Order: sequence, then structure tokens, then C-alpha cells
Amino acid sequence: MGTEFQDIVGEMEPLLHKLQESPLLTRDKLHCVPDRGVYVFYEEGKPKYVGRSNDLRKRIKGHVAPNAGATFAFKLLRKKLAIKADYSPENSKATLLRRYPKEFREQLEKVRNMTFQVVAIEDQQVQYIFEAYAIISLGTTEFNSFETT
Repeated sequence: MGTEFQDIVGEMEPLLHKLQESPLLTRDKLHCVPDRGVYVFYEEGKPKYVGRSNDLRKRIKGHVAPNAGATFAFKLLRKKLAIKADYSPENSKATLLRRYPKEFREQLEKVRNMTFQVVAIEDQQVQYIFEAYAIISLGTTEFNSFETT
């Protein structure tokens, strides 16, 4: 097992270079996105959010579709409102979306206008490890938290 892990770790830096050398895409270029892998959203040229999926097109679309969760937009809303993710009922996603629909739509629009890069990664173990590696390497921990409830 150790050898396999070391092999995966050895892939991290080359994958990061491959990701950073990939073209910046916009929502109208989703047809260019591979099926599986890791993506990074950029705002004004700065990496903001890293994610992974086995259906990248659906996942990236989901970040701007309120009924699909819009995870990143919701995290932007929390930051704008200076509300910590404490999982209390008054700070729950449902409560905040009811209370601040206009502000949430503004954050959705912000994500819609962001560019993103993707790197194809078929192996799920490599995806998970690379996602964490990219979060730390690109400095997106403001919106990518490793906290759990």
C-alpha cells in the first residue's frame, strides 16, 4: 500500500502543472470539460475554490443552479454576510437563502462569471488526494474547508 500511496503523491506536482497550464474556461465551454477530475474557479485571476467530481460538467453547472445546491455561491454569501458556518438553525442554508435571496442571486451571478480550469483524473483516490493538494497549493482554504460537523 505504501508504494501505491507514494506513486500517487508523486503525481501531485505534475498534475498541478497540468491543471495550471490548461485553458481558462467559461460556462459556455463546458463541452470542453472532461468527465472526471478536479476543477478550480478563478476570480480576477486568483484561485478561489477547488472541487472534484466524476461528472465535472454537472458539478460545475451545479455551482450556479440554486436547486442543485450552488455550494460555492453559498460559501460566498456566508463570507459577504460575515456569517461563520456554525451549522446552527439560524445560520442554516435554508434560513439564509430565505432571508437573503437577492444577495444569494448576486453570488450565483458572480460564480457564473468566473473562469475555471480543469484537469482530467480518472482514479478517484488520485482525485481526492489531488483536490486536497490543490487546495493547499493554490491557497483556496478560505472557501475550501476541511472542517466537518
